Amino acid sequence: MKKVWIVACLAVMCAAGCGQTAEKQVESLVVNETWIVEEVPGGKTAETPAVKVEEETEDQKAGESGILEEDTKEMETIEIKGDLYFLVMDEADLRAVGTAKYGLDQKYMLQADISMSQEWIPVGTKENPFTGVFNGNGYTIEGLRIPEGEAAGLFGYAKGAKIYNVTLQDAQAKTVDGSAGPLTAVCGMQEECEIFDNEILP
Repeated sequence: MKKVWIVACLAVMCAAGCGQTAEKQVESLVVNETWIVEEVPGGKTAETPAVKVEEETEDQKAGESGILEEDTKEMETIEIKGDLYFLVMDEADLRAVGTAKYGLDQKYMLQADISMSQEWIPVGTKENPFTGVFNGNGYTIEGLRIPEGEAAGLFGYAKGAKIYNVTLQDAQAKTVDGSAGPLTAVCGMQEECEIFDNEILP
């Protein structure tokens, strides 16, 4: 009787005649080449290519964003005096502000101190400014790193927005004209906004 060993991390068993390949059976896997070692009559062996599958690394799962899919979750909400606020619990939540259903016109409230791990992309552009509410709620955002630009801040452009009680620590934000300070670091460019009670710590 012939014996076959499949040198692979995962083998997908099919009925006779089934031509599906292993890579079609497995999601979030990377396919590499390996070998099937087959024992033939006479004690000799023959090697033929097979499929080897390996789990993706954490970096591959994270992709360009650097944020793992499992870290991207639904924001919790709270209703205050008839207004719905999205609760920002961590870096992933903060990066979601102004994206998809977490629109630029929504209300947000920080719920924990956050230490940033990557370079920050300011919320709001000249064409699509932030128009909502952001309450820092007495918590601190630490290590904000913002590329130099016309609108360098936690918020890039804001119009008619309310941004308050935000504390930034060890933030690096400077506009192209060299200006920097509590207002600039919190919001690079603003029009008819209420921006107050914000603080920059060394």
